Amino acid sequence: MWKMEKEAINTDQEEQQIFSKILVQMFCLSCAFFKETDNLYEMLHVTPPMSSPDPLRQCAALTNETGYLNVNKHTLQHVTFPNVFGIGDCTSVPTSKTAAAVAGQFGVMKRNLSLVMGGASPKHQYDGYTSCPLVTGYNKCILAEFDMDGNPLETFPINQAKERRTMFHLKKDMMPTMYWNGMLNLSCPRERTVPYDSNVA
Repeated sequence: MWKMEKEAINTDQEEQQIFSKILVQMFCLSCAFFKETDNLYEMLHVTPPMSSPDPLRQCAALTNETGYLNVNKHTLQHVTFPNVFGIGDCTSVPTSKTAAAVAGQFGVMKRNLSLVMGGASPKHQYDGYTSCPLVTGYNKCILAEFDMDGNPLETFPINQAKERRTMFHLKKDMMPTMYWNGMLNLSCPRERTVPYDSNVA
């Protein structure tokens, strides 16, 4: 739903967009050189190459073929070592690597880790929640919330596929405080946990 809205916004603004290109050099504040093409730009959003940290990536017993901590995407427990759990960017969980995903995973890991330390099996399941605020203009934002399959997983009782000023201020004014004063103090306001079903793929 929000994907369709974003595509419509892009069409209305007649933007020339460049996706999946490797940035080589920024010539000035309005021109960028890419591996396959050069373009002038008004707004440039670049994501650096990502990987897990070297010590983890170099430990084949802990990682999958791409170098990420190999955990069950639902319980967040390591697939080989039951006393190892992981959340966040270093894991193999197939969801967008965002602070919102970490907040969603935190409660599951905390509860399942406590169960395993007490001799029980994991009983809680991460539902794949993540979120990405899509800033579409000055004072406008679409708050995309979705699961690991890209299906909407929205939490507000409004149509989140629409550009909203309220979501812009949530992103600009509230999320930094939630991150620095909440998450980093182990207080995750958006913990999500559901009963674990071992039959779920």
